[in-house]
Formats: sequence, C-alpha cells, structure tokens
Amino acid sequence: MPDKAKMLGTACVLLVRDFEKGVAYWKNCLGFTAHIWGEPPNFAIMERDNIRVMLSHAPDHNNKPNWEVGGGIWNGYFWGGRWAINLSRVYSQRRQDRLHAA
Repeated sequence: MPDKAKMLGTACVLLVRDFEKGVAYWKNCLGFTAHIWGEPPNFAIMERDNIRVMLSHAPDHNNKPNWEVGGGIWNGYFWGGRWAINLSRVYSQRRQDRLHAA
C-alpha cells in the first residue's frame, strides 16, 4: 500500500472589513508575524508558533460571524498544549509584556 500524503497544517480564512486594523490587531495585540500581499495590501497570512490565520480584505461583505449563525460555532479554534487558548488571555499577556518593556 502506498504511503499516504502527509498533511502539515491548516489555516482559517477570516474576512476583514478594515484590513490595516485587522493586521495590526493580530500583530500587535496577539503577537503574530504578518506576511502581506497585494497592491494595495489585501491579503495576509498571520503566523505565530505553528498557527496560521489568513486575513482577506472584504470591505463590503455582509456575512455574519459563525457564532451569529449557529450557537457555539466559531470561525476558528486555537490550541495551546492540550487546551483551547483564550485569546483575551494572550492579549493580556502581550499587554503586560509591552508594559514591562517600557
């Protein structure tokens, strides 16, 4: 039997109305590195550790976030070790790091 092709990862694609603000949030508040494409910039892969999140500029989109469509459904999940990561905790840690660095 031939070897199966190995999958190495996945990334969710999030639509953002304000591209610059979305990139700044993931970069400055959550500590991701931004890889940006387009002229003007309209697509980014945000990367931290082994996590990748894609941001796509969609200024006129009227889609609702998943949690507004079905209860308890989110646009993406993040794991740290064995547990789901609370992004507000990551934000708080980043904020504390910036305060100590000042």
